[in-house]
Amino acid sequence: MLQAIKSRIRNLVITEKVTKFVAKVFLMTTISNFKNGDIVCLKHDMTKRFVVENNLVMNGRIQLSYFNDFSGVMSPALIEPKYLILAPKQEQFCPFK
Repeated sequence: MLQAIKSRIRNLVITEKVTKFVAKVFLMTTISNFKNGDIVCLKHDMTKRFVVENNLVMNGRIQLSYFNDFSGVMSPALIEPKYLILAPKQEQFCPFK
């Protein structure tokens, strides 16, 4: 029963229907400062970019996706939030400037 309640609250937090405060009151997992869909990169390597799939911290890590050049698809990754920062905006190339 308790697990079902926690699972339901986790789903509500992921879909951003419940605030982080409610999740912390129920002693659930902590929530990272990143939002779902944010583009983040590694602090020590700004060229490695990831998309935040789930901003809940589970076992000290958040779920990310990155483009795998070898397989040509998006692959999952679990990385601790302390190693990540929001990626700087990239300028779009326009050949007509």
